[in-house]
Amino acid sequence: MSTGTKGDKTTQTVEVDRDLLAEILEATRAAKEPRWSVQDIKTVAKEAAESKMFGMTESQAFMLMQLAEAEGIHPVKALQRYHLSKHGKPILKAEAALADFLKRGGCVEWVTESDDREKCEAIFSHPSLCPQGKTIRFSMNDAKLGGVAGSDTWRSWSPAMLRARVSTIGVRMIDPAILAGMYSEEEAEDITDEQSTSGGKSHHAKFHDNGTGVGFGAYAPPETVSQYMKWVGEFVSQINAQWLDHLTDKKTGEIRPGPEQIINTWQLSGHIVKWAKAKGILNAPDEIRAGQRDKFGAVVWQRDNAATVMEATEYCREQWRKALEEMRKSAKAAAPEPAAKSVEEGNEDGAAWPEGKE
Repeated sequence: MSTGTKGDKTTQTVEVDRDLLAEILEATRAAKEPRWSVQDIKTVAKEAAESKMFGMTESQAFMLMQLAEAEGIHPVKALQRYHLSKHGKPILKAEAALADFLKRGGCVEWVTESDDREKCEAIFSHPSLCPQGKTIRFSMNDAKLGGVAGSDTWRSWSPAMLRARVSTIGVRMIDPAILAGMYSEEEAEDITDEQSTSGGKSHHAKFHDNGTGVGFGAYAPPETVSQYMKWVGEFVSQINAQWLDHLTDKKTGEIRPGPEQIINTWQLSGHIVKWAKAKGILNAPDEIRAGQRDKFGAVVWQRDNAATVMEATEYCREQWRKALEEMRKSAKAAAPEPAAKSVEEGNEDGAAWPEGKE
């Protein structure tokens, strides 16, 4: 764009931000597009149900399209994008959620190989939502702790299921608006018929009285739960800090290749509940739900604090050993003798647990 005055041969050039202009034009165009009326959606929902192309009833199609309209997604597009689980819950494929994340400026760097059947790890980042990046991990051990690893799908397609879980966790953590509270298709596969049809009857607090006097006596008091969660967080942070110190070369300060952490809070809390139930210390369902984990864990922690701390220490010690063993295997595969030896020698205390030699 040029400006000037009559008789003045000088001109001034003004740069126009074409990207900004395009956004303004797109927003103006979108504002002129009429939103779908309720009657429009009802009509299309009826046609969709009668066509039997999407496997939904008229009411299911209508509610799904209403949800899409509220989220700014074309109602008809929702019938392709979303599905209904066998329990009637709206679901979105993990790959679709991941594709949306990438379209919205996100970036994913896969750390593990695509055929790894034991674990999956990736780094999720977003220029504005999480520029520093966040490492997301999910392993078969995590799946077992969550009580989902026994299904045929997990046994047959573990690499794909691990990637799907990492994708869903990463997207939900960095850009939760994409899933908007929905399950991914892979998560929906892990919802049991009992949980859906009975409303989780076997998980209800009234079936697991622990004599706490709170509600049905199943859970610890809220203040105890808060104290327990704080303890778990501090315990895990301390272990992971000691692990990082173990990986750090004392002379050069360099950090050797290896997992950034060996334990997380929900993994430790889940183990404590599972251990306490096996020991008869706790009355809890066989498969603990995420919302119950710390409430049950706090009961154990309050009931026998010393035993809980001892078991947590032993469990983390075992995770420490496993991490070292994985590092040894990886080093040996890459360069048999020197590398494998360096993993064991890395620090002066070798493979020592923080308390001393094993």
